[in-house]
Amino acid sequence: MPTTLIRPERFAQPLDARQTARLLELAVRSQARVALCPQGSDEAAAWSGTIVAAAPESLCIALPAGATPPSTLISMCCEATLHLGPDRYVFGTNVMAVIDTDTPVRMEFARPDVLYATERRRFCRMKTRPSCSVRITQAGDAGCETGALFNVGMGGVACRIEREAADRLELGERVQVAFHLENDTREFNLAAVVRSKTPLDGQDRIILGMEFAFGESDPIQRRRLSEALGFPSATQRSEHDV
Repeated sequence: MPTTLIRPERFAQPLDARQTARLLELAVRSQARVALCPQGSDEAAAWSGTIVAAAPESLCIALPAGATPPSTLISMCCEATLHLGPDRYVFGTNVMAVIDTDTPVRMEFARPDVLYATERRRFCRMKTRPSCSVRITQAGDAGCETGALFNVGMGGVACRIEREAADRLELGERVQVAFHLENDTREFNLAAVVRSKTPLDGQDRIILGMEFAFGESDPIQRRRLSEALGFPSATQRSEHDV
């Protein structure tokens, strides 16, 4: 049953049907955590549990020991948050059943048609000239895509890329991204994770967002990037970053 999301300003973008189906399958296999917040309530009122069963039209979560949700939740519209690794996805749903005859207590809710990827960016980004290019290499040299650099910051990079090329990259996929900055001859070659795909209006191109996967072995690359971008600190954050 379609429902309306409660706070759409929180969300970065809707995922398409294929991406939504893929992530829900992954969530079921990994018994991901889902929090259901009844409409009009704050997040403290959310009921949270792990996915234990799935059907074509519904999902079911097992609640922690001692949780006793009231039957009045049935048919109530909720804003749900799916926790999948470090990522968060939100969707609208409604509670279909509260099963309190078993232990643990379970809640069944409508399976969503659309997931929304939440914005996770923590660092400010610097826009670049279209002449700056980026090269994206998939794991195992499975393929290499190229695009035009859109913006870059300490947390990640975005580029304009053809839709056909973007379709060959999956959300959550680990890649190697290489790029040059304007007036800087050094090449940055960093591990990253594909986080978002945003269509450009009226164009057959996509803004591909990638988050850097900095590790303990990358302090030199991190420092170089900070210096090239003119940031005084690699950990500086901006309250205007969206």
